[in-house]
Amino acid sequence: MIDMLLDVGQTSARARLVLSGEVVGEVDDLPGFVSGSDICQAIEASIATAADELGAPKIDRVAAGCSGLFGAVPDITRLGQALNAGHATRVLRLADDGVSAFLGALDGAPGAMVAAGTGIVALAFGPAGATRADGVGAMLGDNGSGWWIGRAGIVAALSAADGRAGGSPRLLDAAVRRYGPVEVMPTVIASSGTPIATTAAFAIDVADAARTGDPVARQIWHDAAGYIGDAIVAVASRAELGDDLRWCTAGRVALSRDLLEPVLSERILAKFPNAQWTAPVATPFEGLAHLLHLDTLTDFGHMAAEYRHE
Repeated sequence: MIDMLLDVGQTSARARLVLSGEVVGEVDDLPGFVSGSDICQAIEASIATAADELGAPKIDRVAAGCSGLFGAVPDITRLGQALNAGHATRVLRLADDGVSAFLGALDGAPGAMVAAGTGIVALAFGPAGATRADGVGAMLGDNGSGWWIGRAGIVAALSAADGRAGGSPRLLDAAVRRYGPVEVMPTVIASSGTPIATTAAFAIDVADAARTGDPVARQIWHDAAGYIGDAIVAVASRAELGDDLRWCTAGRVALSRDLLEPVLSERILAKFPNAQWTAPVATPFEGLAHLLHLDTLTDFGHMAAEYRHE
């Protein structure tokens, strides 16, 4: 049995090839999903590239977790048929990236998780079923994400250049080093081809500034922690999880717990007094493997779909 697991984010996508349960290869530099494009076409292209690089013309099953679905998986019939024609794929399971991240992080057990990378999505599973928050993209949300932190940092940098309130000379210096002079900065970001990911890259600089005591950068991370905490509270409440909530964080933003705490935990404990943070059990790749082995996807409603070629 040959499985391909595809983890598609806004910045990049990764593929893993699994033969009879053993990982035999990975591709880490596939293009991410550009909001507004056809997700099924993007998945098909990524699988074709990964299959070629890994020398796997035949793929029995595919599991993909994708950003940009906004909690509703599109009709995957055409994609399933194309994968069957091109790779003899018999089973395709596609899910919102929140589902694959959740299944990996909590191994499918009840609890709540937020995945915060370029974008952000929160998901919980409890007595009321699966619930989801944010993950609607940079135009409408992704508050607390790498994009949001990076954008807030760039705004603070440009404010310093203009002499406006809320500016940070420290972030201005960092932005000029990363993107060039203020006069060309908007054009450099907008014309990058991936402006959201390019903006999110500045979150690293905002983190560095926060750790050296820059008050503007520290406030940005403080606010991000509040947004992340609110997302976890929202999904956990709607899933009807109890006071002993188990919750976890995943993604690049979540790695900076030193900048998110104590605000993040305080926000959650205010609603769930006995809540316990837990380290993610595994990665979204393991979550995708879990997705393939679920008896049914009905618990995740519109967030996951299946195509089978009989």
